[in-house]
Amino acid sequence: NVKGLLELPPYSRAYIGNCVVLAATHDRRGLISYVTNARTLLGKVPLSRHQTKIFPAVGCTMVGFGYDRLSFNTQALKASSTAPLNDDRSLVIEGRNVLSVYALQGTEKVKLFNPEGVVVLGNAPPANPEVGQGVPIDPFHHLPTVAATARDLGTLNGGRLAILRDKKILEDSIERLHLGSQDLRTQAAAVPEADVARQVGTEASAAAFARRAYAPLHSVLNDLVVAVVLLLLLAIPFAYSIERLLVGTPHIYRQIGWFVIFFLMTFGVLYIVNPAFRIAATPIVIFLAFGIILLSVVVMFIMTRKLETEVRRIQGLGSTVHSADVSRLSTMMAAVHMGISTMRRRPIRTLLTAVTVVLLTFTILTFASFASGWGNRRTEVGPMSGPPRLMIRHPFWTRIHEEIYEVVDGYLIGQAQVVPRYWVAQSASEVAGYRSANRVMKILVTDGKGERMVSVAALVGLDIR
Repeated sequence: NVKGLLELPPYSRAYIGNCVVLAATHDRRGLISYVTNARTLLGKVPLSRHQTKIFPAVGCTMVGFGYDRLSFNTQALKASSTAPLNDDRSLVIEGRNVLSVYALQGTEKVKLFNPEGVVVLGNAPPANPEVGQGVPIDPFHHLPTVAATARDLGTLNGGRLAILRDKKILEDSIERLHLGSQDLRTQAAAVPEADVARQVGTEASAAAFARRAYAPLHSVLNDLVVAVVLLLLLAIPFAYSIERLLVGTPHIYRQIGWFVIFFLMTFGVLYIVNPAFRIAATPIVIFLAFGIILLSVVVMFIMTRKLETEVRRIQGLGSTVHSADVSRLSTMMAAVHMGISTMRRRPIRTLLTAVTVVLLTFTILTFASFASGWGNRRTEVGPMSGPPRLMIRHPFWTRIHEEIYEVVDGYLIGQAQVVPRYWVAQSASEVAGYRSANRVMKILVTDGKGERMVSVAALVGLDIR
């Protein structure tokens, strides 16, 4: 009504439960001018306590094809910074492969990213083409999302693989997936415009290859970031040991100064050699993560010692525990200093030991390294009779999105005949539900006239082709 209140008839709380509350106003053209933001989209129970907030919005709708996004939701990003849109001034609504995004009025461009669905970054040559510059938000602009996903995600993967290749990090299996996506994009460009089914099927296949390459590539990059943080943590004892070994000054301020110098030198070497700093959008975040972890460890160590001391003091064992802790720590540090002083007195043996450690590490990493690969798994099941056939199925025999059939059929036009197979069977949740109720799921099947009826546990549909 005029007060912004929506009256509802009586309803059952058990029946409705959590619900989505969407409010919108339209202009004279019928376009949405105000819409609920993402923060207040989910309604509270009871609904009388829910308050929906709307914002002046401009939006567009995109239709995807040739994928099953599963439970992955598409994320709307700012075109300038690639940061998520504020949830109080944006809304993303998805239904299967149809996506509507709304941003604050005045927003000109936006980026969309879903690792299992639509990827629209607006790749174009300025300085960093793999990041993209976004696409315009226009309710009357219909972007070809299949070709855009294959192009933008392929460009993103190519830029990241180039960073790894520059640092001599080769991922052969991911490179093969990326090259397969590029080859399919080239084939799609050569398909005549009149052959829409083959062109769209080939572009969707290229996008599928790019999606398969994105996940392992993203995992490799995350491992590099984690590794550089761990190396920075190890650089602390390394810098301390180098200062004691090469300098060994007795003055505390000079010790701190040389320690900082050696640590910064180690950090500089990692910054040049490790590609993690080029991958991260803001490299200072890596150093910030290192500082947070370091301070957390120091605080936990201090608090743990303080707590143990207080507990023992309450038990009347304060002096004994304090002396034991001091003795343990002093003994460990004395042993370290003795080892370092021995290394300083015998420089030739120290040099030979360091060279031996380096050679052993190089040998182990070179001849005993293991790597994982991504690609198609091939299993021989026996001799083949008749024409070659190929069955595409989910690893767990679950349903496949119907658009996958259309993609394969379009891609293999003139090369193979694609035949769908349908079946009806119990899912794991249905089996558990019927078993708990001590019942058996039955499917009733009748003939064409409805005269004969029989109950079955599962059905498999076979095409006459």
